[in-house]
Amino acid sequence: MRIYPISLNTFRETVRDRVLYNLLIFALLMIGSTVYLATLTIADHLKIIKDFGLAAISLFSVLIAIFVGIGLVYKEVDKRTIYTVLSKPIKRYEFILGKYLGLLLTLLVNLAIMAAGLVLILLFFHGSVNYALL
Repeated sequence: MRIYPISLNTFRETVRDRVLYNLLIFALLMIGSTVYLATLTIADHLKIIKDFGLAAISLFSVLIAIFVGIGLVYKEVDKRTIYTVLSKPIKRYEFILGKYLGLLLTLLVNLAIMAAGLVLILLFFHGSVNYALL
C-alpha cells in the first residue's frame, strides 16, 4: 500500500507539467486538422479522419510517455526529494513502481481526452460513431 501515495503524487506532479499540456493541445490540434486533411483526398473522408486521428493519438501518447517519463526520476534527484522519500521505510522498487503507475494514470487520462476529441469530431462531421473504434 506504500505504492499508492507515490503514484498519486506522481500523477499530481505530471499534471502540473507544461510539457504535458503543450503535447496534449498539439495532439488535439492534429486530431482536429484531420478534417481538413480528409477534404484533400478522393477516398472515404470518414476513414481518413479515423486513421489520422488514431495515428495522432498513438504518436502523441508515445511522446507524452517519453517526455514526461524522462523527467520523473530526474526531477526527484535534481530537487533532492528522492533522499527524503527513500529514507522512509520504502523499498526502491516500490518507489519506481509508484512512479510508473502514476505515469500510467497520466497516460490514461490523456488518452481519454484525446479519444474524446476524436469522438466529438466524428460526431460533428459524421453524426455517428462506431464504438469499436475505441
